[in-house]
Order: sequence, then structure tokens, then C-alpha cells
Amino acid sequence: MATNPQHVKYQVIAGPHVTATMLQEAAELFSNHYGIWGPRASEKVGAFAKSGRRIKMSPGRLRAECLPDNAIDQCTYVRVEFDGVLAGNIFACRWKVDGKVVVWVTQLVVATEFRCQRVATRLLELLRDSEVWAFGVMNSHAHTCMAAVNAFGTMANVNMELTQHHAAKVINASPINYVKGAKLHGSLFGNGDDGTVSSADTNFYVDPDEPLKALSSVRESGVEWPFGDRAEGHEFLVIVKPPSRAHVHSRSAFGL
Repeated sequence: MATNPQHVKYQVIAGPHVTATMLQEAAELFSNHYGIWGPRASEKVGAFAKSGRRIKMSPGRLRAECLPDNAIDQCTYVRVEFDGVLAGNIFACRWKVDGKVVVWVTQLVVATEFRCQRVATRLLELLRDSEVWAFGVMNSHAHTCMAAVNAFGTMANVNMELTQHHAAKVINASPINYVKGAKLHGSLFGNGDDGTVSSADTNFYVDPDEPLKALSSVRESGVEWPFGDRAEGHEFLVIVKPPSRAHVHSRSAFGL
């Protein structure tokens, strides 16, 4: 674990104001700290996805996936520097479903040496907004999912019935291709007999070792885990209905 930083700097940047330098730094953070490809990645994703190799991200691909031209005004970027070093960041997008505002975390990365220090939770908290009907994330890592639950409410705010009835409509309305193209999977959606409950097939074949360890640690901690297991190439799907407006920051990270 890293020593306590002397200088901590959080930034919230609207999509159109994310600079090329910020994208380069974010791509390097992802490439160095996100994860490694799993055993079936080259078969399922492509020859470039060699098992055991780090999953790489270029600035151009990052912009296309998280700050697309058709939705850049709906996107935001949140980052934190510890003593001048990028320690973690989030990309998120905002859209409406039946007139209700949804905020979806499209990428979250924290540098390895700064994990287990609530960095992800603090970054996520900067997305809170009293106008938001629901927050969502798809991720293979149980700790990331728990950070989202803690930042946007509590496990009591994870309404599985809401997820069951609205998840399809929410992701289909997304301007982010990675989200829109996800296929719902799990017993909650009537198509999972493999221990999955709430997840999505995103064709993302990350190495399963670290996600399995994270899931085990969450379950062993005694925390309720309603999302079930995770199949290969899938990510957990978490939708949090925030508490009443009186308990949520009114400031919007999106400037809307």
C-alpha cells in the first residue's frame, strides 16, 4: 500500500474539455493497472488478446469508447492526483430513459498501489446528483461494484426488481456502444442457470483470478452479494437507485 500523499487533487472535467494529455495519462493508467487477458481471450476477442498479457488501451480507443462524438456533451471525466501522479479516474455518461436521468460509469481504474484506500468510492461520490434516477455500472470486479454501491447509496438501494424491469431499456438507450451492445444475462433476466443473477455479456475476457479473489473476499466479509456469480466474458451489472434527494449532493459533475 502506498504511503499517505502530501498533496491530493481531484478534478471533474466535462467531456468536451478533456485534453489530449489527460487522455494519454488515462490510457497509460488503464494499460498499466486494469488487468490481464484471460485464457480464452485470443479465441473470443482476437489474436492480439494474448492470455496473461496486460489489456492495453490507446488514447484514440479511449476517446471513441468513453467520449464518443455523438455523446461527448453527456460525458464527464473525474480524476485524482496524489503528489502529481494520476492515482485513479472515472469516465461516465449521462442519458435519459422515459424522462429519467441515468448516470453510467463507463470506466473506472485505480492504480494498484492506491487501492484499498477508498479512492474509487471518493471518485464515484463526485458523480452524485440529486436529479439522477439511477446509477449504473458493468464490471468484472466485485470491489468496483461495491464501491459504486457505497458511493451512490447502500445495498438497500440496490433494487433488483428495478434492475429486472428497467435494465434492458436503460442499456438500449445508452449512447455508449459498449453499454448498448451488452447482452443481459442471469437468472434475474430469465436466461441464467450457471449461478449468475445480474450480469451482462460484454465479450470482455479478462483473466478470472483477480475477480474471483475479489468476489470471494466480498462474500467472506459477510456483505450481502445479490448479483450472483460471473461467467467468462461477462461483467456484473449493478444499478443503484439513490436515496432521497435530501441525502444526495445537489452538485452535478456534468454541469447540467
